[in-house]
Amino acid sequence: MLDKLDLLFELGTEELPPKALKQMAQNLLDQVCKQLDDLDIDYQDKSFYASPRRLAFIIRNIQTMQKDRLIDKEGPFIDKAYDDKGVPTKAALGFAQACGVGFDKLSTIEHQKGKRLFYQVQQQGLRTKDIIGEIIDGALKRLPIPKMMRWGNEDHQFVRPVHWAVLLLGDGLIVHSFYGCKTSHISYGHRFHHPDAIHINSSAEYVAKLKNAHVLVDWEMRKSTVIQSAKALAKSQDAHVILNDELVEEVTAIVEYPHALLCDFDQSFLRVPQEALSSAMEGHQKCFALVDKNNKLVNHFITMSNIDSHAPQTVIKGNNKVMAARLSDAAFFYDTDVKKPLDTYIEKLKVVTFQKELGSVYDRTQRIALLAKSIAGHIGADEALAHRAGLLSKADLMTGMVYEFTDLQGIMGKYYARAHGENEAVCEAIEQQYWPKYAGDRLPNGKVAQALALAEKLDTLVGIFGIGQKPTGDKDPFALRRAAIGVLRILKECHVKIALSTLVQLSIESFAHDQLQNINGLKEALMQFFVDRLKVIYKEEGVAAEIFEAVRAVAHTDVTDFDARISAVIEFKTHPACERLAQSNKRVANILNKNNVNQVLSINKALLQEPAEFTLFEALTNTKARLESILANTEYKTALMVLSQLDQPIADFFEHIMVIAEDESVKNNRLALLQQLSVLFKQVADLAVL
Repeated sequence: MLDKLDLLFELGTEELPPKALKQMAQNLLDQVCKQLDDLDIDYQDKSFYASPRRLAFIIRNIQTMQKDRLIDKEGPFIDKAYDDKGVPTKAALGFAQACGVGFDKLSTIEHQKGKRLFYQVQQQGLRTKDIIGEIIDGALKRLPIPKMMRWGNEDHQFVRPVHWAVLLLGDGLIVHSFYGCKTSHISYGHRFHHPDAIHINSSAEYVAKLKNAHVLVDWEMRKSTVIQSAKALAKSQDAHVILNDELVEEVTAIVEYPHALLCDFDQSFLRVPQEALSSAMEGHQKCFALVDKNNKLVNHFITMSNIDSHAPQTVIKGNNKVMAARLSDAAFFYDTDVKKPLDTYIEKLKVVTFQKELGSVYDRTQRIALLAKSIAGHIGADEALAHRAGLLSKADLMTGMVYEFTDLQGIMGKYYARAHGENEAVCEAIEQQYWPKYAGDRLPNGKVAQALALAEKLDTLVGIFGIGQKPTGDKDPFALRRAAIGVLRILKECHVKIALSTLVQLSIESFAHDQLQNINGLKEALMQFFVDRLKVIYKEEGVAAEIFEAVRAVAHTDVTDFDARISAVIEFKTHPACERLAQSNKRVANILNKNNVNQVLSINKALLQEPAEFTLFEALTNTKARLESILANTEYKTALMVLSQLDQPIADFFEHIMVIAEDESVKNNRLALLQQLSVLFKQVADLAVL
């Protein structure tokens, strides 16, 4: 049995880029483990560690020896291995020599191009400690680092200068060099609280020793400390802390030994919209905002210090001063912007290019306004308000606040519109046009806002597709996939009843005809793009692909209708008759296809001969009559239950009836019966797909 030990690696550096830190640490470990898997070196568990000045990982119970492996070696083809007299050629003998055996030890193997010489060599496994250094080297070189650095007179390149390296297998040091630093047992703690060297004997003491040296190297432990200390401090003020997960992750990457400090700012700043204040705190100062029980901002904030200061008030005072300067900027922009009505900024959009072939942002707002109005008419929203919201939708891009705090677009537009008496539905729509911004984000909650949000996303999709710049592979510079998913989520989750094809057509018509290329195939390409995204949505919800395809195979009016059918089929899948009906539908489809039934056939009751035919015909007729009102009310679950009552008549029909009768008229009559049965079942979904 092979020995197993724990492997510890740590690379000590200057402060690493905080937004990339976690990804680099995870990627490094994943790359190393992938190579271990490829080399057939087993391990039990793995953990990454990261702090501002280090990337590290521990791989537990790793085999100290690679398993022996059988290596297949292929030699010359048989026609090249022997001469005309059947004597081995030099090529064949050379292959045997390379394998370290006599020619008689070689065998042959069947290859797609013919037989060739073959030998299987048992390769002795290598020691893990002899190859792990090169494995880590390779993983470090493949890290997703956008910009490399050089330092000193060295030729090495890495994201930041490297100062130390630790590589231990068990308690033994593996001698290697990373970026000019030879490995040792020596690590370092907090830059200020514990700058002295720390001797690491093994991975078992790594986390604890660094904690004693004021470094919480475990990412989740450090993140939890950030969250819990911020919550406790907020609670002491009878407030709640806003813990934006992206900011929490970034702060976790900035500090090694977090200490929460309560700071404050002048109450006069609270006249500024709280989103603007929060943006200044979070985006520029990496601080956490506090709100009261009514979710209103209070004049406190929390900063996460990387030192346990003996004079915390001095640190707090410094943070207060810096924050005051940032909030003063925000207040200045707000006070200046709000003096003018929002529509006075619209003209300025003419100088901002949206996309060279698609014109300016002003042109885009005109299209969005008209499209929002058209959509509003289809979904029962106020057309005039939707048009007004569209005209104002991008005006805040030209304000000082949004120029400085770009994440506030839409939000500031809402406040500026409200300040000058715009209808509240218009104000809300201006902000909500961008919803949802990411997976799981909230959706527009009013019909005017829904009309504008759909128009805003469709204009981008149709415009960019229309100039031939649709996404390819993993490249999606205009975030078209996100826009498409946003459209689908609004339609699906807000139960907006309008066909996707109608939306796409309305958007196409909003463009000048010469702006869009390949106008004939544009709609089809966009519809397929939407279908692909819809499939992703249902897959993430756990809906089986066959259920999606069963519904996709039949006609449906809109995404809401599609979703109702999906729900009905999911529930029907558990019905005892479902599997039998699926098989029957497949059989019906096969018979119709085999007999090339392409035109609509009529049933002649006089040609029905057998009892099973009459029974199925009567059941079919009765079911069709019952389904008419059920389907009109889109009660698809009820419809499938009604259809399930055809299970026995169908089974009896196939048991007693020969569809392909000798009499041509009888055969066609039976095919007509099956055709109408197929049409009836496809009123909800194509069960043959299940």
